[in-house]
Amino acid sequence: IYGTTTRRICLATSVDGVTWEKPSLGIYNRNGSTQNNILLEDSGVSVFLDRNPLAPLTEKWKMTCSSSVYGSPDGLVWTKIPTKNPRGPILHSDDTKPTGSWDPRIEKYVIFVRRDRGAHLGRCSGRCETTDFSNWELESPGGCPTVFCADANDPVGLDVYTNAWTPYP
Repeated sequence: IYGTTTRRICLATSVDGVTWEKPSLGIYNRNGSTQNNILLEDSGVSVFLDRNPLAPLTEKWKMTCSSSVYGSPDGLVWTKIPTKNPRGPILHSDDTKPTGSWDPRIEKYVIFVRRDRGAHLGRCSGRCETTDFSNWELESPGGCPTVFCADANDPVGLDVYTNAWTPYP
């Protein structure tokens, strides 16, 4: 929840990627009804099937959000995974919109985030590697190191605003 706006994460399905359906899931109570496609309230979402062989069956699906992470056995019913970061929420030093995945080559979770360098410098993409999905900064105290950013050849204040990525097979 940010200010007066409540953000909800919903499910839509498609067979062809063009036509989408919003199934009635019976999971989230909104205005006294669960006849909707809402999974939970949060923001900045990225979902992936966790290929980590040590991941518990209750967390085979992972969801990264702006300030929390979730696990699910089926991708429908989600449980918040407690953070082990002593500073509190997962990423105070990074600026929302995380995307994550398990990297079998390095046997770690890889999380890409949006780094905010301030109004005149713009945003960048950062990357963390961690063995602990609930603490992205475990191996990068102070925030995910910057990996992509505007440089001197770009306009002042240019933002690399979206860090969306996906592993390529």
